[in-house]
Amino acid sequence: MAWGYFLNFEKLSMQIVEDEISKMSDDNLLSADEAIGEDEVNETVMIENLQHGAIAITFIVNLFETALNTILSKRMEWTAEDILKASHSLKMQMICYGYGVDFATVKGDNRYRIVREAISIRNDITHYKTNAICSGSWVGAGVRLPMGTCKKPIAELFTKSAMQGYYNGVMSFLEFFCDLCGLHICRDCWVIDCDGRADLFEFICSKERYDRVTQEDYDA
Repeated sequence: MAWGYFLNFEKLSMQIVEDEISKMSDDNLLSADEAIGEDEVNETVMIENLQHGAIAITFIVNLFETALNTILSKRMEWTAEDILKASHSLKMQMICYGYGVDFATVKGDNRYRIVREAISIRNDITHYKTNAICSGSWVGAGVRLPMGTCKKPIAELFTKSAMQGYYNGVMSFLEFFCDLCGLHICRDCWVIDCDGRADLFEFICSKERYDRVTQEDYDA
């Protein structure tokens, strides 16, 4: 008998994000110079946090976009290439339309602000425009990504706590969004899963299916 196999890239993104965040720290700054009155960047630590944080934020956004594509292509069966290549906002609007959800309610949730900020950071490093960050005799704590849309300092963005916050915020928003649409996130699925192994073999399924399967497992 042939089984169906599925690549749950959301699950792989989660593993990558969690691994990269575990290698980060919150120690980007040295003690302030009393004469100058501003903290100095610990360049050695900052570079390491930039390396792991850049990977983490990229896959946090990848996780978000892949989840939207899973809803569109698998749950709604909308597979047109122009739909799957649309912006995050347009994809969310199409999903809301399909499930009868008020998009204003989604946009108004504070967790969506976290999602948008994560996307801005990912875009700033993916579409990096120029490399001049400051001038002086040392790198101060307030330096920002040059010409970036996110205005927070690099030393604040690329920390373990900040990346964990973006990860938690995006996952929380996805759970909120799926719940509004009558969907459920199956965190226990495998990266490459099989419908012959388990009934919940995809990262996102209908809430009706999830409730039915879990009830059957409970009754067994």
